[in-house]
Amino acid sequence: MATTLRRTYVNDLGKLVIEEVIDDGKILVNKKEKLKGGGDFVFVFQQAIFKVLSDSNLSRNALKILLYLIAKTEFEKEINTTTYAIAKELKIDQGTTQRAMNELEDISIVVRDKVLKKIRLNYEIAFKGSPKNYHKLLHKDPILLDPKRSNQIDLVQQIKDLEDGI
Repeated sequence: MATTLRRTYVNDLGKLVIEEVIDDGKILVNKKEKLKGGGDFVFVFQQAIFKVLSDSNLSRNALKILLYLIAKTEFEKEINTTTYAIAKELKIDQGTTQRAMNELEDISIVVRDKVLKKIRLNYEIAFKGSPKNYHKLLHKDPILLDPKRSNQIDLVQQIKDLEDGI
């Protein structure tokens, strides 16, 4: 297959010259352009972020830590950090950082693996990795903004349960 090359240039007399060259020996290959910008990128899901902002009452520090965790997410892996490191990098008190992390964990924005002592973002919020792997991992996370049950005893519910059982 012949390749037609079109060259445009200004000659010595200052005139615009458009030249077409047909070459049977060349193959034209378009090179993919890489994304330009600040390096790596993370898929952040707009509806989930909007839901977090509108439905949850997160503190300023919790939002700051959420943005930090999005920035620190590694390729299809957990975030390799501790609350001490987060507090030090963001210049926040360690107790405040722990409360904000608990706040994010309570509504399932942050998923913590207590055995491996690792944290990661809920895949409904943000994901960094191959899109085909996202679909495999999505349904393993707890429901976003679903508050975890409190450790306190709900007396009203216990009375209802007893009445139903009698």
